[in-house]
This record gives sequence, structure tokens and C-alpha cells, in this order.
Amino acid sequence: MTKQQRLEEYYNRLQGQQPSTTAEQALDRLEQTLIEVEDDHSGIPRSDPPPPRNTTDGRLYPPLEDSIIRNPDGSISATTKGHNIEISSGGSITIRDRQTGQIDFHQPGGGL
Repeated sequence: MTKQQRLEEYYNRLQGQQPSTTAEQALDRLEQTLIEVEDDHSGIPRSDPPPPRNTTDGRLYPPLEDSIIRNPDGSISATTKGHNIEISSGGSITIRDRQTGQIDFHQPGGGL
């Protein structure tokens, strides 16, 4: 599958899951689901640690810890090479394309 097809599969799997009730739960779900999609469809072994930011091995990776901000209100902001991710304290997820600002994925949270 191409990267775009894998992203679509990722969003489909996330949409099919129970919404998260906390920001940490949502972040864990985002990370685990992406790893599963890439393991299933990329054909590229996972590097740990991932390749440096200015290089790629062709695989998609979750946000690195130094790209994750845990905000005082309980929300989480994260960035990846191509996306900005906003997670509310109640678990809602919004993923935006960094270049266009377009929302590529949104799921309301199951929390407050």
C-alpha cells in the first residue's frame, strides 16, 4: 500500500474504535493503531528509534516524545512530519495536514 492508502486505513481503523475518554488514552490509541497499520501494510520493519527527522525509511511513525506537549488543561498537542495533532482532555482527536491546515481526521471524545 502507498503511504496515502495506509493513512486512509489508519483513519478508518481509528474511526471504527471506541472513542477515548482521556487525552493519554487517545494518544496511546493513535500510536498503537499506526504501528499496527504499518506492521500490516508497509512491508518496512520498524526502527527503534525511528530514523532522524530529516530522513525516512518509508514507514510512518507516531509522534516522537519530544514532539508531544502535555498542556496544563489535560489536552495534548503533537506534531509529526506531515500532521499537527490536537487531543482534548476528554479524548477528542483532530489531525490536520501541516501544509494545508485541512482536517484529515476528527473523532469526538467519549469523555467530558
